[in-house]
Amino acid sequence: PRSTRNKTGDAEVDPLLPVVGEAMSGLVKMLRVFTRMDETILVSGPTGAGKSRLAKWCHSNSTRGDGPFETVDLLTIPEEMQMAELFGWKRGSFTGAVKDQEGYVTRAEGGTLFIDEIDKLSLKAQAGLLNLLETRKYRALGDRTEHKADLRFIVGTNADLPQAISEGRFR
Repeated sequence: PRSTRNKTGDAEVDPLLPVVGEAMSGLVKMLRVFTRMDETILVSGPTGAGKSRLAKWCHSNSTRGDGPFETVDLLTIPEEMQMAELFGWKRGSFTGAVKDQEGYVTRAEGGTLFIDEIDKLSLKAQAGLLNLLETRKYRALGDRTEHKADLRFIVGTNADLPQAISEGRFR
């Protein structure tokens, strides 16, 4: 971990979490345990609450902290391109695919992939991501070869996921 004791020795100071009040201290204590595991972490909270900063902190304090940390913000990717951006593509796999392109999953190999706004993931891309989470294998669009994935996932949202599940918008 990159945190240190302050001058009084009773509170930790962390460059990625410069302000941790009493309300957050319990959460940070619990996250210290989960950061050392490879399980997927869901970070939820309102816009501006620091979800991406908390994801980066979890990565840097994990066993994968020396590996890459990739962030994909689903608000910036059109639904029809989500699968391609996550898994990559081979040249010729669709109109405009003039060269092979690595996806976020490949670029995060050995490290952490933070998927922000996970509730914006299309149902088709959700199916692909669920398969990846279960099997740890994926294929780039247009690729016949299946690849093994060695990365950790952290996902963020400000949405009410239980409600989205009950409405059939999230799997």
